[in-house]
Amino acid sequence: MGHTIEVVPLSKLLLDEGNPRLEDPEESQRDTVVELTKQQGHKLIELAKDIVDFGLDPLALPAVVATDGRSRRYKVVEGNRRTLALKALETPSIVLSALSEPDRRQLAKLSERFHSDPIENVTCVLFDSEEDARHWVKIRHTGQNSGVGLVEWNSDEKDRYDARHGGRNRTLGGQALDFLRELDGPPPEGARRVAVTTVTRILKTPAVRERLGLTLEKGRLLAQFPQQEVARGLRRIVEDLRNQAIKVGDVFDKEQQLGYLERFSADDLPDPATKLAGALPFEELPVTGSKPRAAKPRAPKARPKPATARVTLVPSDCRINPAPPRINAVFTELSTLDVTTFPNAASVLLRVFVELSVDHYIDHHGLMDETKRHNTVLAARLKATSEHLYAANKIPEDLRRAITRIADGRHTIAASVATFHAFVHNPYVHPRPTELQTAWDELQPFLEKVWA
Repeated sequence: MGHTIEVVPLSKLLLDEGNPRLEDPEESQRDTVVELTKQQGHKLIELAKDIVDFGLDPLALPAVVATDGRSRRYKVVEGNRRTLALKALETPSIVLSALSEPDRRQLAKLSERFHSDPIENVTCVLFDSEEDARHWVKIRHTGQNSGVGLVEWNSDEKDRYDARHGGRNRTLGGQALDFLRELDGPPPEGARRVAVTTVTRILKTPAVRERLGLTLEKGRLLAQFPQQEVARGLRRIVEDLRNQAIKVGDVFDKEQQLGYLERFSADDLPDPATKLAGALPFEELPVTGSKPRAAKPRAPKARPKPATARVTLVPSDCRINPAPPRINAVFTELSTLDVTTFPNAASVLLRVFVELSVDHYIDHHGLMDETKRHNTVLAARLKATSEHLYAANKIPEDLRRAITRIADGRHTIAASVATFHAFVHNPYVHPRPTELQTAWDELQPFLEKVWA
């Protein structure tokens, strides 16, 4: 597959008379120019405008093969539209018969701008033969090909790129999806993608935002409820779209959207009792409200009560004994600290101990090198440790799943990486002693195996 990079004069480039965009092969360059212009229509003018504004795309060089004969010319096997646009800018008369009157006028203006700084030479990839170029041409125009070809961004990825590089906020749907991804982790592998445009359409309706506990300020979503509460409605919308319980046609206008929200249960909406004093950005929300949502009534059944009412984070019967002196010292402080008096210190120290324990296990068992470990978030390190323990038959399946939920930030349990992060970085989160003790109790079986 021999090829080189070569600068070719525009005048020596020939359009492919057998271009697959044309229904039938053409017999001459003139006919090819006319038919390809008819086939492209206004899109050719838009391409010409982009070339005048920004130049030729340096990420997609035209592919050419040399023709036979004494006068060496080059047949374009990839990049015929760009080549035609250049030739039309250079000499508009060659395409006028195939354009509408508005497009002719626009091309004339573009041609004037083009000639003030013309492109006379084109950097191309010169292949030894069309056969050598065929693979690359095909994967460029025949879709993803299981990942070999061009994998186009979906609406969420396009929106994310524009936000990161365009100096603006994500769309409303993008902000909501990012919020849920931060709380719940990425969707399961193979899950259907959710169109960010549909979520945006729903959230643009003020009455919908009001029901969900959201407000809008300068293009940025703010929430009037804690994380767990405001996530309820957003999570329901995203899951319904992912499972195709609703489609864009079901929530296209305001009436449809409000009718859809009427089907939400109380559990799908924020608890009014937890409403905050003012609206806050997602990243500044407290994790929980001032009081828990009342549980649904259930048939009475015997439930075990806590064995003791302890004041420390770690119960006295815990047998963890880390060997490294620093980690042992941290654990000793956790074991003796009065969590009812020092909940903030206990919350931060709990996060530190979990992270030090996981990192020690990873290093001891060679699960990651130091560089990878430093560049891997705590949630992923927690999962890697859990999977290794499970593979070694050191922990049961139920405990492995529990650690996965903790890593993914599921809020059905007290311990979660998202909560640990908030303890350290969110000034609006106030850890409660009982929640911290519950978090430890959920983690203790795992940590005991880490240090076994």
